[in-house]
Amino acid sequence: MEGKQLISRADMVSKIKAAVHVRNVDDIVIIARTDARAVNGFDDAIERSLAYADAGADVIFLEAPQSVEEMEKAVRLVQKPMMANLVEHGKTPFLTGKQLEDLGYKIVIYPVSTIYAVTKAINDLLSSLRKADTTLEYGTHMVQFPDFNNMIGLNKEREFEKMFQ
Repeated sequence: MEGKQLISRADMVSKIKAAVHVRNVDDIVIIARTDARAVNGFDDAIERSLAYADAGADVIFLEAPQSVEEMEKAVRLVQKPMMANLVEHGKTPFLTGKQLEDLGYKIVIYPVSTIYAVTKAINDLLSSLRKADTTLEYGTHMVQFPDFNNMIGLNKEREFEKMFQ
């Protein structure tokens, strides 16, 4: 997204240090994100990533590197677990999980893939409905009623209800 604004590096470092200080269990992972690449450039994003790592962040999320070379350099310089954010047709090169692993990334997220898929399915269904005046022709692209009920555990819920009747 264009038009991002950043808080100061010092303010973010303070936030990370505070999170590290109050962390009271070992299984909480502190992920520090920087959007500096889009606002101030790659060098500032690296400097912020290093400062966040020094402040105690467990994982660094350098948002929107724009080439495989930037991704490789970030992993090499930061030397903390890195997270990749893959958005179809976004600015980050859309690599496979294996390619990311080979670069040294430890986490990958696909934050909007499911919503993109669902949006297309809804549009396709509504187009079919408008054209055919029924959803029957689209049925092969839909989960069937009994299958949906099994997916959501309706039978187990019905059995549970019987216990209290």
